[in-house]
Amino acid sequence: MPHKEYKKIDIDSLHDQIWAVVREYCVNSGIDINDYKMRSTLKHNTIINLMNYIYINLFKPKNTALYGQCKSLLDYNNIDELAAVSNIFIDICSYFNVSQGLYAFEIMTGIDDNTISDWLSHNDELNIKRAGVIKAVRNYNKNALISILKDSGVGAIAVANNDVETGLEWTKNTQQIAQNNTVYYIPSERIDKLRLDKPPET
Repeated sequence: MPHKEYKKIDIDSLHDQIWAVVREYCVNSGIDINDYKMRSTLKHNTIINLMNYIYINLFKPKNTALYGQCKSLLDYNNIDELAAVSNIFIDICSYFNVSQGLYAFEIMTGIDDNTISDWLSHNDELNIKRAGVIKAVRNYNKNALISILKDSGVGAIAVANNDVETGLEWTKNTQQIAQNNTVYYIPSERIDKLRLDKPPET
């Protein structure tokens, strides 16, 4: 939990601050942020590096003695701040056409995995709100991954086999229909159908 003297983050300007850092990273990395094809085909590790760049420039405490064990300038008690950061995280992932989840969110914010697990395991009023922020990131990651899979033929079949909204267990259901339409013969009928008991015609 951050020290009571945490640095105050201006929520109203947070969006502009983060996107300024995103643009700076892209310029330094030779990425044309306005080129859709380039930005939508970046490797996932490049996006992780971008998240780390945001963390170093915006959320990493300069005075670690002040913050102790905490590695983030974010005020964990400020739900509006956490929600704003998670929404911007989702915007960035969507803009670059990637599915990134809690790992990337932790990299960007400096919120460690143990802290997030603690939020999800305690049901007091504050943690329920924190958990809502975390679940929004998880849901984005799931839905973004499904959308990306749908862009390819094989991926679309995988989605159809696993996603309720697009036809749960499509292959299994298709096989079941095929089995229902299959005609089985008892041995004597099978022999007659195949004419195995008759000599070949000359």
